[in-house]
Amino acid sequence: MRTVVFGASGTTGKEILRQLLDQHHEVTAITRNSDHISLNHDLLNVVEADVTNPESFAGILSHAEVIISALGNSILAKPVCATGISNIIDNMVSDQKLIVISAYGANDSNSGFYAKILRLGLNRQMRDKDQMEDLITQSEVNYTIIRPTRLTTGEAGSYQVGDVDVGMFPSISVTNVADLVIKSLDHYDRQVIAITQ
Repeated sequence: MRTVVFGASGTTGKEILRQLLDQHHEVTAITRNSDHISLNHDLLNVVEADVTNPESFAGILSHAEVIISALGNSILAKPVCATGISNIIDNMVSDQKLIVISAYGANDSNSGFYAKILRLGLNRQMRDKDQMEDLITQSEVNYTIIRPTRLTTGEAGSYQVGDVDVGMFPSISVTNVADLVIKSLDHYDRQVIAITQ
């Protein structure tokens, strides 16, 4: 399958790249700095572009079957998720799918101890995730929105998907999140799904 991955140089993005390539999917990795991606693979094409500047990736999405966003917000940087997703959707063509990593605590998952603490500490970033999800669900694109709990670099293991009870201190490894991204290539159409250990 032909895929494009935004946020490819982050921790989650790199794991998504690795698993896509392990399963022999063609991948175009979008990053602002290609030096941050050290993977070498015959099926990997690394492109320097900025998701906030749609002209920088104009034409790149047209060949893809699936576009994957692992965009994230740092605490100090200006939020980019909503702006980036808006630009991505505007450049998508018919019959493509969009898979997006959001966060548990966004929109209607904002109740409970974990979500309330998360939104208290990362309010600006979570509001950006809310807006990003709204842009996707109100669009006509086929999508899967994945809401992981706190991300870790732990090993793969069993995990829960869907209407999950996250408890007070939930977590999920980026390996498992990437595994769910792979499964979402041809499943979970027009769904918003949570994932936790």
